[in-house]
Parts: sequence; structure tokens; C-alpha cells
Amino acid sequence: MEEKNKKIIKITLIVSIIIIVLIGIWLTSPIYSRCGYVSNVQTIDKQTKGDIDNIFAVSDTRLVVGFSHILNIMQGTKDFGIPIAFAANDSHAWGANNEGCKYSIKFVESDCMNKNGILIKNGISNVTFGGVINSVGYSLIKIEVNKEAELCTQRFVITVNCDGYPNETTSTTVDLDILKKKLFC
Repeated sequence: MEEKNKKIIKITLIVSIIIIVLIGIWLTSPIYSRCGYVSNVQTIDKQTKGDIDNIFAVSDTRLVVGFSHILNIMQGTKDFGIPIAFAANDSHAWGANNEGCKYSIKFVESDCMNKNGILIKNGISNVTFGGVINSVGYSLIKIEVNKEAELCTQRFVITVNCDGYPNETTSTTVDLDILKKKLFC
């Protein structure tokens, strides 16, 4: 009888360990997509530039903001990064210091009643791109959404203007869906 009890205890212990490992995998592996972090970019690295360049290659756009026109961000997110890139038709538009083209962000009417819950940390008017490579300017828009921000969709219009090159002006819209912070995010 004692041998049988030891065997049952060992089997129970092994099954418990397997269940704990499986729960741990379930909780951590989908956390990036479950929490809206898939589109959260913290740096314009080689991979991000490659993804942006692929969008330029397969579309007729000259302005890329994020990798989707709808971005999910959780309440209480402090440092959400959205990549922005602009491909000028005329490389001279960037100017001698690569500061000739700048972007501006405008809040447009939406179902968000209180826009105070959304903070664009690196400015909204005439923002210089972080770097220019081969006539393409890259930068990150950094957003903070306080934990009391209402659940809503805020639309932004992002416009690029280049000093002395009015034909380079272009714009696009992006919707920022503010979602309730989820458990384990």
C-alpha cells in the first residue's frame, strides 16, 4: 500500500509541474499580441527600417505611420512608440542639415471626449525627423495614455511639410484605440 501511495504522489507532482509550466507558457507567450504591444516600437532599428521599406516598395504611399491605420494602446501605457517614415520625391527637400521636412500631428473630432488622457511626448507641431537615410526620414512618435483615459478611438492626421517644396506635402490618418488594461498586461 505504501508503494502505491508513493507512486500516486510522484504522478500528482509530475502532472502539477506540467500544468504550471503550461499555464506559464500561456500567460507569457501571447502577452505581446494580447496587450497590444505588437505595434509598439521602441527604436528605429534595422528590422523596423526594413519593414517600412517593404511598405514603400509595395505601395504608392510616401508616408508610413505605424504598421496599421488602427493602433491599439492600453490605458496606463507610458512609452508607446509608433514609427513614422517619409520618402521625399526630391532628395533636396531635406535640405543641407536633413531638417527641411517636418511632421505635425493634429487631433481630429472623434468619440474621445477628453483628449487630456493622451500625451504625445515628442511634440505635435513641426517635429524634425530623427534621421534621414537615402531621402527617407525616420522617427518615433512617443505616446503616453494615462490610466484614467476614457475607452475610445482617437483619430490623428499626420502631415509632412518640406520647406520650399510644396509638392512634397502629404498626410495620412491613424486611429488610436484606447483599450482597457487587461489582466497580465
